[in-house]
Amino acid sequence: MKRLLLYFIITLAFSGCEDVIDVELEDPQPRLVVDALIRVNTELPSNRVSVRLAISSNFFEENTPVNDAEIRLSNLASDQQTTLNSDDNNGNYSAVVDTDILTDGVLELRVIYNGNLYTATNTFTPSTPINKLEQGDGELFGEDDIEIIIGYSDPGDQTNYYLIDYDQGEYFTQEDTFYQGQDFEFSYFHDSAKPGDTLEVFLMGANQELINYMDQVLTLSGEDGLTPFQTPVTAAKGNILGPENDFESYTLGYFAVVEAFSQTLVIE
Repeated sequence: MKRLLLYFIITLAFSGCEDVIDVELEDPQPRLVVDALIRVNTELPSNRVSVRLAISSNFFEENTPVNDAEIRLSNLASDQQTTLNSDDNNGNYSAVVDTDILTDGVLELRVIYNGNLYTATNTFTPSTPINKLEQGDGELFGEDDIEIIIGYSDPGDQTNYYLIDYDQGEYFTQEDTFYQGQDFEFSYFHDSAKPGDTLEVFLMGANQELINYMDQVLTLSGEDGLTPFQTPVTAAKGNILGPENDFESYTLGYFAVVEAFSQTLVIE
């Protein structure tokens, strides 16, 4: 158990007092964290695939990078396999993979760490290009919030889900229920961006399972801005199964392969 001393200091006009409150916080069980949101540019013949691993930390501490794991990405239909190699000492693994392998058929991610096997499967999810990206002058809760206006054309042949990355840890989810098959634009108020910042904004395709996971992460964080790889507020279980599918050995994070369109925006 951890003990956290919270000091509340109240200063009055002629007197002051200090109260010490002793709060016990239970250490969460350390778990493997897998950041495997693979963004694919379908206009390129190949893409660099990146996966990041860490061990979840206690409250208020940073996750610990994992640099001694084995990671393999396989296309189950073609039986083509790619090994991702460690890039640095920060838990990053990557490899260049043909775009055709990433976009056709079921993909499997296999992670071997500390003698245990972790697996997940998913299929490629298409997206749509960004038609408009500009800074607005609207305000929401405060003058420091930056309005970002994004627009795109939704395909009308099916229900589509989108995951938008506004950079600096700001994520937003969308479903085309009310604008299916139409041109659509909306405002997002970025509370981290500052004048002079260059934001790279991604519009990614998603399936309902990924959207449900991201909504859970954003809800548990209490704010838009907690990525699937940061120190979790609480355990948000993804789609990556631990040894023998044991519930107690589940990981944090998610494996998805999505089409990603991006544009940059300089904040004024």
